[in-house]
Amino acid sequence: CGKATMACIADQFKNYKHQAAPAPEFTPGEPVYAVERDEDGNACEVSGYMYLAKAADAVILSTYINGLETLEETLQYHIEQTAEDYDTHLSVFPAADCYATHPQAEMALILETEG
Repeated sequence: CGKATMACIADQFKNYKHQAAPAPEFTPGEPVYAVERDEDGNACEVSGYMYLAKAADAVILSTYINGLETLEETLQYHIEQTAEDYDTHLSVFPAADCYATHPQAEMALILETEG
């Protein structure tokens, strides 16, 4: 890519989001399965997250934290972490890399890595 890794991934996102099918609509608090990518933008695995929000073509997700199950508990955790450390761990993925079920995400990973 010839640029710093993070800039390269951002450039790939700008191009990738127009090539993929639109992601399904999610409800805050429900599980979402994301195709994760390595530093070169290659699909490498699938992980489960809690859906928080969507902005433009990006989906904002939270990992499942220490047995917290509800949206309210998870948001409270992130509020506390932000207040204590001015930091929290949220993940942002291209909407096209997010799926409603684990099998759908696994199939997308297989199709991309093998095809």
